[in-house]
Order: sequence, then C-alpha cells, then structure tokens
Amino acid sequence: MTTASERALVDTNVLIYAYFKDNAQSADSLRLLETAHDGEADLCVAPQNLAEFFAVATGRRISEPMTVDEAVSAVNEILSLPGMVLLMLPLDVVQRWSELATATCRAGTEIYDLQLAATMQGNGISRIYTYNEVDFRDLPGITVLTP
Repeated sequence: MTTASERALVDTNVLIYAYFKDNAQSADSLRLLETAHDGEADLCVAPQNLAEFFAVATGRRISEPMTVDEAVSAVNEILSLPGMVLLMLPLDVVQRWSELATATCRAGTEIYDLQLAATMQGNGISRIYTYNEVDFRDLPGITVLTP
C-alpha cells in the first residue's frame, strides 16, 4: 500500500501541458497522467491546481483556449483518473503559508506556490511533479520531480 509521503502532487503546468499539445513538455506530461489513468501512479491535485488549470485553459495566455464546458470536462476527467486523489485544504493552510513566506522572504504572486506547498505539507505530501523547479526547490520537505 502506498503512503501519502509516496504520493506526488501534479502541478498546474503539468496539467496544462498534458491538455495543450503544442509544446515540448506535452508528451511527458500526458504520459504521467496516463499512469494515473492506468492506476500505476499515486498522484494528487489540490483544488488550487484545478482552479489554476481552469483559469489558464480558458484564458488569454493560450492561443486556442478551451470553452468553459471543455475546461470543466477536463477538470472532471482529471478527477476521475483512478490514480488521482483530490487533496483537502488543511484548516491551518494560512498559518502554514504565512510561516513559509516569512522563512523564505517570498512575496507577491509567489504566495500561490507557498499555498500549494502548505496544502501539500498539511496532507503529508512531500513530492511534486512540476516544470517550475525553482518555485519549490528551496521549500522545506518538498522534493521536485519532473515528468
């Protein structure tokens, strides 16, 4: 049986690359999600990842964005993967991210990465699949993996 510490969170950028196949990271990102589909991987996402996915997938940063219905369908597809777990937001998430912000002197939009790390910590998750290694590598107890 897999423990929570062996489970790995899938960062938003990996989800985007899996669904928008016009970049170099698409194949590896899709392959990672396929391991969750086959039940081979023990992966998770936070509500924040899904909200960020929706915002990016339907927003102006994508040349051909999804419709609202397509993005909602993609979110539901991600949640239906047998090897994918939706994390709960810990009750002490604000305390956790504020401590991380103080310890790392991060400010501005970096708070979103700290909140994600705080959600991971509150759920006993120590590993994250991401292409944004720099955002997580200096956070205590977080191991960065690349798909």
